[in-house]
Amino acid sequence: MSMPKKDRYQNRIELLQGTLDLLVLQTLQWGPQHGYGISQTIRAKEGV
Repeated sequence: MSMPKKDRYQNRIELLQGTLDLLVLQTLQWGPQHGYGISQTIRAKEGV
């Protein structure tokens, strides 16, 4: 049975949000940072 398109879209959003949450938390374990510092660290570590 196939999942409705709306449900698949919602699942994707939740997965992306959860991934972002984990990246932010992982970054903060190296020390306190502000939002810009967090984004720069994630970009540097991920090669984005």
